Amino acid sequence: SESFLRQSFATYGKDSRVQLIPGPAKHFLAQCDLVIAASGTVTLEAALMQVPTILVYKVSPLTYALGKILVKLKYVGLANLIAGHRVMPELLQQDADPDGIARTALSMADQLGLHVRNLGIVRKKLGLSGASRRAACIAAGLIRTGFKPD
Repeated sequence: SESFLRQSFATYGKDSRVQLIPGPAKHFLAQCDLVIAASGTVTLEAALMQVPTILVYKVSPLTYALGKILVKLKYVGLANLIAGHRVMPELLQQDADPDGIARTALSMADQLGLHVRNLGIVRKKLGLSGASRRAACIAAGLIRTGFKPD
């Protein structure tokens, strides 16, 4: 919740360059050159706005193992699933550590324009008006068929 975040920043982030920006994600995404985000709809919003993003996701080892058995998708992120290939890096489980995130961010920083162009496929496939509905239909179809994008 916002109050928890504000309390945490007051305690631990006094000298931090991190800012809390309340409101819809598009308000802060428009100000970003690169985003590091947990898997979810914010990564799709970033893709639609063509903001290069590193998707990170970490769950318990048991949940991850069960997910690998039950869900046969090549990607976790909606943007990658919709594109049919990797348009944003996915750092999962042990790869979602500070060193992995920093390495990925530094390698992406040198090629932001390329990452922006790669995200254009998501925007092209979904358009802007009604994108959420089309994304849900694509994701549901992939889950139903067990399709593994290349």
